[in-house]
Amino acid sequence: MAAWITVYLQQPAPELNPTSIQAGIDAADWWTLGEQLDLEEDEVDEFLDGLQWQAKPLELGAEGQRPLQFHVKTEAEAVRGEIAELDELDELEIPAVVREHLRSTSTIVAIEFGIGQLETMFEAVAFEIGYWLAEASCGVILGPNDQWYDHGAHRWEPITD
Repeated sequence: MAAWITVYLQQPAPELNPTSIQAGIDAADWWTLGEQLDLEEDEVDEFLDGLQWQAKPLELGAEGQRPLQFHVKTEAEAVRGEIAELDELDELEIPAVVREHLRSTSTIVAIEFGIGQLETMFEAVAFEIGYWLAEASCGVILGPNDQWYDHGAHRWEPITD
């Protein structure tokens, strides 16, 4: 089963390739993020050393692990369809500020990973990519916990208003 971090962007996404994404998340403090997951520094180092990028299709993985997979939608009809589907999800609450943001969304980047990778460094990396995209292209993030985040005030705490 899959878990998703989906970023709803008001501006076009930066070029998505291994080099641009690595540069975008280069400032992340992986060891602090690992601490939050109860990982030791050497475990974080081992994880980071084992990451492997694939350019086409764009994926980030480690040997024996399901990769992070990227799905990008830019066609207006597909973007509108994805946003309309959000209203059909009974358990998903969409705060007013997010609903307003979605009206101007032009690009959706969905990052797919395994449900077993929740609360691991894979999820931390996916969120850091999401935060980078949100900051670079005016976006909001829907996390796998059905909570909304942005790159500013709600980077660590969900948007609730």
